[in-house]
Amino acid sequence: MSTYTELKGLKVKYLASDPDPEAAGDVWYNSTTSVLKTFVGRAAWSAGSPLSTARNIGAFFGTQTAAVSVGGNASTFSQQTEEYNGSGWSVGENIPAVRGFSAGGGTLTAGLIFGGHSPNTTTFNTTFEYDGTDWTAGGNINTARFSLAGAGTQTAGLAFGGNPGSKNESEEYNGTAWTEGSNLNDARAYLAGLGIQTAALAVGGKSPAVVAVNESYDGSSWTEVGDLNTARWALGGFGTQTAGMVSGGNITAASALTEEFDGSSWTEGPDLATARWYIGTTGTNTAGLGFGGSVPTPAYSALTEEYNKSFEVFTAGAWASGGNVNTARNYLAGFGIQTAAVGVGGHTGPANSAATEEYDGSSWTNGNNIGTARYSLGGCGTLTAGLAAGGHPGNKSNTEEYDGTNWSEQANDLNTARGEVSLFGIQTAAVAAGGSVSGTVQNATEEYNGSSWTAGENMGTARKSLPAGGAGTLTAGLICGGNTGSNSTATEEYDGTDWTAGGNLLTALSGNVMTSGGTQTAAVQGKTAATTEAYNGTVWSTNPALAAAHGYGGGAGTSTAGLIFAGNPSPKSNATEEFTGTTSAATASTIDFD
Repeated sequence: MSTYTELKGLKVKYLASDPDPEAAGDVWYNSTTSVLKTFVGRAAWSAGSPLSTARNIGAFFGTQTAAVSVGGNASTFSQQTEEYNGSGWSVGENIPAVRGFSAGGGTLTAGLIFGGHSPNTTTFNTTFEYDGTDWTAGGNINTARFSLAGAGTQTAGLAFGGNPGSKNESEEYNGTAWTEGSNLNDARAYLAGLGIQTAALAVGGKSPAVVAVNESYDGSSWTEVGDLNTARWALGGFGTQTAGMVSGGNITAASALTEEFDGSSWTEGPDLATARWYIGTTGTNTAGLGFGGSVPTPAYSALTEEYNKSFEVFTAGAWASGGNVNTARNYLAGFGIQTAAVGVGGHTGPANSAATEEYDGSSWTNGNNIGTARYSLGGCGTLTAGLAAGGHPGNKSNTEEYDGTNWSEQANDLNTARGEVSLFGIQTAAVAAGGSVSGTVQNATEEYNGSSWTAGENMGTARKSLPAGGAGTLTAGLICGGNTGSNSTATEEYDGTDWTAGGNLLTALSGNVMTSGGTQTAAVQGKTAATTEAYNGTVWSTNPALAAAHGYGGGAGTSTAGLIFAGNPSPKSNATEEFTGTTSAATASTIDFD
């Protein structure tokens, strides 16, 4: 007797809705929409947060969520190390010497770079190893060279090709010393390398002509395999010998091309959003990363792009325009969440402001004025339980509470009357820190219990022009930036008793704005139209850029659903920008038999 499978084929799930959780390759019939559907992978590049320093000709290694970019050129040769955490770049320890055109391999916590040259064209044979914190010297390569390629790990590395003179030598590293391996069949420089020491690829480059040559290494010898579809040099490679990728490069100009290798031949993949050569790349053929490089204008790029192949659609974090505030101003306080925020006080140019506005996620409406018009005040809390204290002119001590409708003046004011103060916490458990008294910077800390202020431990660094709203709670608070006489990078964390130093900002700032609903371990801050920064409890990293400057503006929301509004430049701004963190969503494809 025939079976069901023989007569009808494989069984297909019959579902009223798409499955959750999802799995790649699932096939089902959606009875509600009357279609046969599946989860199939899609490949795409999407924007990531930029490098803190635009550059090209650097070395690189790691994964999409734990990558390292080292050295390179940003009009001058660099010693800088940057680390990518999947969201943004933070600064690591400098390598011991400036260099460009080096190669690398390994992981964030066990990486290495080798070769390269200096600004005066000295060619290096040195190797440096990275443990995620410190650089130490490793064994020298036997043939000093630059514009070479690398593959493998810190204890099983591979170096091949390079200049001067389009070299064909390859060398293997055991974590201590380099030994000669078999030569490439085609001597070349400016090539891409990928894979591991016993299963690597050497792709493209110049010799001196631009080539499409691809060679495979088995740990013993190099063999020519399927060539690239498009010859190019200064391209980036990532992935494995049988699931490899190359992107970017230079044909006769900057290229955006991506190609994927299956072990025998190359197929076209999705283009980079921005064509460039000398691009840094790392990761796998399902989760890759491309960063930096050379573009026609400007010469050095900070752009980062993430490559994903998945049935999930990834949307990179970004700032987008929100509804304008009704009263353009700066030096105001903000608090609440992205869809229920408050902006209060500030300076309109001709006058101090008492205006209160509430944001519902799309537009601002006028609320009742605060009792005392002022600017450079601090604020924290929620739309229905807010707090404002301090301010200028005249070193205000006023403390007022907001219930979502009215402000009420409190009997007990700040002990130290001041402006440019930062507040964080909630209405019944808040902290006021720093600020200025007649221009003199302060380090005083006070705690509010919903009734009165009491002195806490002084901040480690006295400063003014802090974010009007810090982030976190009375027992886990965060402030950053400000002015000590000059702009500051200092970050301090408060545990309800003591202040301790946190990771420094990438850029010294005063008048910066924080998403005041963030936490001590997840906050976002910014000021100018340049890169904003995100904090993970240890380090600040780059975050997507604002569309415009918002110095001395208001902030609200969290690190994944933030809000920055009003502020500078002159004339005073009424713009609002909303931040949405990186998101992903499963996308089912319809199977069409037509």
